[in-house]
Amino acid sequence: ESHLKELNSKPYREHLVHAPDQTAFLVNNLMYLSQDHPATKEDQDYLNHLRSFISDKECCLRLEMPLMWYFLDLIIKRTPHHFIKCQELKKFCLLNGYIDGHQADDQFLALLQLFHHFGFFAYYELKGVPLESNWVCTDVTFLYNQISKLLIIRFHPRYPQWFATKRFKKEGIIEKRDYQELFKEVGISEETPSEWLLQVLQNLSFTAEIEPRVFFMPMVLPKGHVEIPNCPAVQPLCFAFNFKEDAFSANLLDLPRSIFCQLAVNLTNKDKWDTCPNDSDRSTIRYTYGDLEVFLMDKPGRFEVAVFCFKSFIFSKKGPCPADLKKLHDHCAAIKGDVKEGIEAVSGSVMGKEFLKKVNLQVGFICDCQKGSPHLALLSESEEKGVTLKCTRPKGRSRKLHSVPVRKVWFFPVENDEATFTLKTASSNECDDPEEYWVLQEQTSKGGESKSQDTHIRIIDRSGDEIISFLNQYKDIKHCNARVICSDLYEGKAISLGQKQQLNSSLSVAAANDLFRQFLCDDPAAATLQAAARVLREAPDTTNMNKRFAKAIVHFLSTD
Repeated sequence: ESHLKELNSKPYREHLVHAPDQTAFLVNNLMYLSQDHPATKEDQDYLNHLRSFISDKECCLRLEMPLMWYFLDLIIKRTPHHFIKCQELKKFCLLNGYIDGHQADDQFLALLQLFHHFGFFAYYELKGVPLESNWVCTDVTFLYNQISKLLIIRFHPRYPQWFATKRFKKEGIIEKRDYQELFKEVGISEETPSEWLLQVLQNLSFTAEIEPRVFFMPMVLPKGHVEIPNCPAVQPLCFAFNFKEDAFSANLLDLPRSIFCQLAVNLTNKDKWDTCPNDSDRSTIRYTYGDLEVFLMDKPGRFEVAVFCFKSFIFSKKGPCPADLKKLHDHCAAIKGDVKEGIEAVSGSVMGKEFLKKVNLQVGFICDCQKGSPHLALLSESEEKGVTLKCTRPKGRSRKLHSVPVRKVWFFPVENDEATFTLKTASSNECDDPEEYWVLQEQTSKGGESKSQDTHIRIIDRSGDEIISFLNQYKDIKHCNARVICSDLYEGKAISLGQKQQLNSSLSVAAANDLFRQFLCDDPAAATLQAAARVLREAPDTTNMNKRFAKAIVHFLSTD
């Protein structure tokens, strides 16, 4: 009774009771086992519902099957062997009349498939393995126990002793040349056909073959030792399920974490996805995808995909070109499609096909509204606003996707005047020679406007007069990311004495401090403006002063 009361609070309760297509029935067995728990009217209703289901002529439990097959099941249950070669079992069935000589292969295959679905024994149709060479496990529980011995290896302090087990526990790698050592050390029964077990693990999506005779099993990896570089090429993409309103009596955004390892296996089996087991852990899998490095990450309520561009991504010695932007978009779109397809496939496999009818797979980014805990901004499309990112918080705002190239590139091509590549070095505490990556960066247009997210700042490329007007015009802006190029000054072209006096006046120490506070708040680059003011006062040579001032002001104003 207490169990049923607890069940009433579960959001899935209504989908288990009196549902037209239900596959679970609530039956209180205590009313048969103890007189202290008599059956209530509700208990009797549940029992009658189950009886009506069994009596229905459409019920799968009433499928026609030869009576002799039932006797075969009784015989198999009494055999002392846990594994039988299909070829031997077929001979036994023919000899004793469980199948006849007419279409014997079809009858035998139907028998195997039916008994497997009923759970009488385990039979898997393995790729590249003919029926006669396959095996049948007569006790499903025994097979699952053998597989579990591999899955729980992380929790056994006495493991490992041998090299094969050490590598398996650290990298999730099983090699066919030494898997016998691994199976023996973890305690897998010698009766289990080892080659067959390896293929069953692959069939069940526990493992993926990353090289000939080398298998990767992400479920056994340790947690949290992978350090991700700090310079992704684009903004990491997030995936989450949006549950429909009638799914579980709630409308929420989440992703079942149980499917992550199967998703990792699914992607490993796809073209171009090369797994790096020694740089992966239980919640972060590293792949190489051509000239890209891809990290698949398991985060609370979502999966994230981060993409990094190796130096080899851009081949031209002259630097990035428009073709590189197109290549990055094509790769990102293909990666997004593979991950989305993989999530849907493994979700249907693990959670059931009906699960996919209750959810919508959403794609978006971590919202930058900074309200509350980290949450997502999801794609939304309308005729009025076009494609936008909508904050999932109540009363959350929308923002145009096309205004941010590092997000747009996942979905649409990015033009050459929108973004370019910058080479950045990844910071790492462990690596003495850190990797360099290409990073997509917002481009400054030729028309003289910088595409800052907050304020459009005019580019100065001529005289000292324009520098003064620039500072005066934008002095009241509280925050901006300005990139100023003073080409004439930097080249050492002289300015007039009047312009110099105006500059001296505008860039006094007090003015520099005030300008610093209004431009970039508490940034230590204020000292740069102060230094610029001192240079203007002390430099005896006008030309040298121009150069030094230009370098100082450009350095400060080009700092994000």
